[in-house]
Amino acid sequence: MGKRIAAIGFIFFCTAIAWAILASTIFYRTYSSDSQLRSKVASSWGAPQEQAPPTATYVEGSRRQVPAVENGKEILRTIDDRRHIGLTLQKSRVNAALHADYRRKGLLWYSTYQVQFAGVYEFVNPDDQPRDVTFTLHLPAEQAIYDDMVFTVNGSPLVLENQKTETYGRATVLPHQMAVLNVGYRSQGLDTWRYNFGDQVSQIRDFELRLTADFKGFDFPENTLSPTHESQTARGSELVWSYKNLVSGYKIGLALPQKLQPGPLAGRISYFAPVSLLFFFFVLFVLTTIRGINLHPMNYFFLACAFDTPGVRDLFGSFRVFARELLAFSGGNAIRSARSGARPGDLFDFVFVRLFLRRIHGARNHHWRDSHAVLHHADDGASALGRKIRSGSSAWMSPIRIASEPGR
Repeated sequence: MGKRIAAIGFIFFCTAIAWAILASTIFYRTYSSDSQLRSKVASSWGAPQEQAPPTATYVEGSRRQVPAVENGKEILRTIDDRRHIGLTLQKSRVNAALHADYRRKGLLWYSTYQVQFAGVYEFVNPDDQPRDVTFTLHLPAEQAIYDDMVFTVNGSPLVLENQKTETYGRATVLPHQMAVLNVGYRSQGLDTWRYNFGDQVSQIRDFELRLTADFKGFDFPENTLSPTHESQTARGSELVWSYKNLVSGYKIGLALPQKLQPGPLAGRISYFAPVSLLFFFFVLFVLTTIRGINLHPMNYFFLACAFDTPGVRDLFGSFRVFARELLAFSGGNAIRSARSGARPGDLFDFVFVRLFLRRIHGARNHHWRDSHAVLHHADDGASALGRKIRSGSSAWMSPIRIASEPGR
């Protein structure tokens, strides 16, 4: 009895190691390629976006040349005493609509989205003279596309110039006049969308941001403000941030929900597969011991080779990945012919599991109590079980015969 238990334990230990190797391989392949795949998604679709409010500035002073003496020689020295003075942002009305559009790269799903952004900002010229004001919109990401760009001041479109991640235009603002800047675009991003008030603690006056999302299960990133109002819509959620006079260093942000990843899920299931196998071995050992059936440890080895949890099999079958890993040790999935029309594992599930369960439940046929019952049935082919074994064997052995024939 002790040697038998030791043999069964050794078989279980080896099988558990095989499952652990498979799970580790899955996790390694998944996370080692994540950074590379994420950069490819960002380059082809768009990076995480962080929108900042536009700025309005004008220049005071000038750039001039004055004569000077240096090392006994007269030269012209350039003096630049220009100062960039910003107009105060008096009012902000921002609307953003997010649409989740997931993308799959390799074995991973990435939370990509489309965003429709529109903002109305009011600036006031407090001086008694007109100012040539430069209105600048800081684009939320360098790796992104911006379509349907709108950039108007008091209803008049501006001629735009671009520099790095900024686009700007110039307009004249009369004394004590309000300049209403209207900006908008359509773009694409990844994982998160943020609205940034500034790099440091900033004062925000009369601000309202209305964000609509056609998905649920979102989250708020760290160091972001919670919405002041949230409501459910027919397509998702509507979030509102409304402030009269806010002083804060936090941002506004939304993180898209993550899709269930097949790789990490398959890895976790594989890590816990030996638990199911241990329970199966324990029940089988207890029942065979109670009934006085001397089940040879080699049969436990066959069962371990054929064992796979339905969750792992269905998951792998759905995504059609990790086939090479399964071929390494999971006989129930590896020995299969495309012409057989059977699910992976049908042959082993029927022959071994049902065979042992029938003998556990008290079949009277002497073949069921023979440790070589499978070989007997397969050899004679007289019983129904033998015929099924032979028909199943011919189905999955045919590719092996073809491959072994000369000239193939």
